[in-house]
Amino acid sequence: MEREQNLEKTLTAAHIAETSKQHMKSLKDEGSNIERVDLVDGSTHKHQGGLACRNCGILHGKGFRPAAGQQCHKCKRLNHFARMCRMPGGHKKQVNTVDDDDSDTESMFIGAVNSGDQDWVETVDFGNVKEVFKLDTGAQCNVLPKTVYDKITTMPLLPSLARLESYLKTCIKPVGRCELTCWVRGIKHQVLFQVEVGNYTPLLGQESCEQLGLVQRINTTESKGILDEFPEVFQGLGCLPGKHHISIDPSIQPVIHPPRPDGSIQVCLDPRDLNHAIKREHYPLPLVEDITSSCTGATLFSTLHAEKAFYQIQLDKESSRLLTFNTPFGRYCYLRMPMGIKSAPEVYQRRMEQVFEGIQGVKVIMDDIITYGSNQEEQDT
Repeated sequence: MEREQNLEKTLTAAHIAETSKQHMKSLKDEGSNIERVDLVDGSTHKHQGGLACRNCGILHGKGFRPAAGQQCHKCKRLNHFARMCRMPGGHKKQVNTVDDDDSDTESMFIGAVNSGDQDWVETVDFGNVKEVFKLDTGAQCNVLPKTVYDKITTMPLLPSLARLESYLKTCIKPVGRCELTCWVRGIKHQVLFQVEVGNYTPLLGQESCEQLGLVQRINTTESKGILDEFPEVFQGLGCLPGKHHISIDPSIQPVIHPPRPDGSIQVCLDPRDLNHAIKREHYPLPLVEDITSSCTGATLFSTLHAEKAFYQIQLDKESSRLLTFNTPFGRYCYLRMPMGIKSAPEVYQRRMEQVFEGIQGVKVIMDDIITYGSNQEEQDT
């Protein structure tokens, strides 16, 4: 018993040591030269050597959130301690602009200030400088790095009372603000920017994106395309022309399945014995490499999918009787090709290639259809 207790204490101590080691490593990765100054209730809190959490006031690593789920005793909101509450009156002031006569630091959400490979961007012309801006509809202000501002003008910055906040709760204090004349898509505009010191991506927020005509809010969409032009093609179950006959090896003896020993009934078609008697259709199925080699030089692609592919093949009366199965309500047979028939893939592939035979820029692999072209006109035709 004493040995088990010692082992438990040892494992607990090892777990604590490992957790502390991970926290120290994350702090080291974040950098030791980070400095932040926040204005909270009129007092200044400066943390140097790490990034102190703005919700709990503790210097910790990523993934460790002591204030998560905790209720503030001042404002009664969640996820921060009362000592770090930024709402003295119980309400946080939400702003989209900064006024000169405001005396309090105002928080403005900017989402993210780093660019990615799939970001929406727009080139903004300042006359002597052209700069690529990221379009962020989740940001409440526009962000301009100090290095870019120095290239545009030598005019002094106006004081800024904003404090920028990212979705990771990282706070950035701008060095100032400015209103610059710029041209976007040939149209002249006056845009207000918050200027930051650091390696940040130039950012256009939601309000400017809408005012500059770069994004448009759409509440409803109306489809008047191919779905409305050919509604019968996209409704119900399709049907390929002609009827298919399943060939049977006459040397295979018919079989009859007696009831199960336990008396249970399975309502489905079991095609194992039938597949043993079916003569397989010999038709080559294309490989992906065969399709890609045919698309050389294409730049535009579209894909279509045939719904319930095998069910689009009609069967003749003799083949339909081969697909008879028993149910508690009587015997039924398939009128269309069901899943599980061993000749179905080759039959369907051949039928589909016959339908699209002679049409340039169309390839078929079973129920997947791809159209391609080197330009829009070739793709549409």
